[in-house]
Amino acid sequence: MEVICLQNDEADQWFAEQAVPLEPVPDPRMHLVLGDSVARRSGLRSAKDSTCNRACEGATWLTVLSNLETDISAWQVAAAANGERLGSALIWLNGAELYTRYTQMSSFSAEELSSIGERATRVIGRLLNVAENVCVLGPLPRPAGELLGTPWQITAAYHHERTLMRIDFGDRLKCLPIGRSLVRKMGRHERGIWGVEHFFLDGVHPSPSGYVKLTASDYFPKWLKVGDE
Repeated sequence: MEVICLQNDEADQWFAEQAVPLEPVPDPRMHLVLGDSVARRSGLRSAKDSTCNRACEGATWLTVLSNLETDISAWQVAAAANGERLGSALIWLNGAELYTRYTQMSSFSAEELSSIGERATRVIGRLLNVAENVCVLGPLPRPAGELLGTPWQITAAYHHERTLMRIDFGDRLKCLPIGRSLVRKMGRHERGIWGVEHFFLDGVHPSPSGYVKLTASDYFPKWLKVGDE
C-alpha cells in the first residue's frame, strides 16, 4: 500500500484539491410586474425566476398607487406559497393619462407630468420597503397618439421618460429609457414617429418585431424576457 507523507501545508493543499465542490444553494425568488396593457400583453418575466404579473389594462400611475397594497399582498402570498423570497419589482407604464380618451392624441401639461413624478416616487418608495430593488421600464412611443414625423424629443413618451429619470433612490432604482429603440431615424441627428413599424395596427402595443428591437436595446435588462422568447 502506498503511503503519502505530506507536511501540514502540503496536506492542506492536497485535501483542498480532492474536495468535491459544493453545489450552490438554490435561492428562488419571485419578481413582481406592475403596469398597463403593454406590460401584461408582453409577457414580461424573468428568464430564471418566477414572476407575479399584476399588470392590468388601462393602468396609470394613479391606479397603480391606489392598488399598490393589494398587489404587494398578492405578491407576498404567492411567493410564500412557492417557498420563494421577494425579488425585484418591475414597473412598465406607458402614460395613458397623457393621451386624450376620445382622439387618443397626446395632450399633457407640466402639472400632469409633475403629478406623475410625485405618484411614481410614492410607488417606488413603497416598493423599496419590500423589494430587493425596483426597475422602471421607460414608456414606449405611441404612433396612434402622435402626428407622423413628430420628433421623439417632443412626444408624450419622451417627457414621461424624462420625468421618471429624475427620480433618485440610489442604486436600488433603475429607470431604463428603452422607448427610443422603437422610433425611426429621420435625419442625421434626429429620430421620431414614422408609421406603425414594430407596432400592431393599434399603434400602441409592440408587435413581435418590436419586442426584438426592445430586447436588442443596450438598456433592456438581459435577465428579462418579453414576447415569445
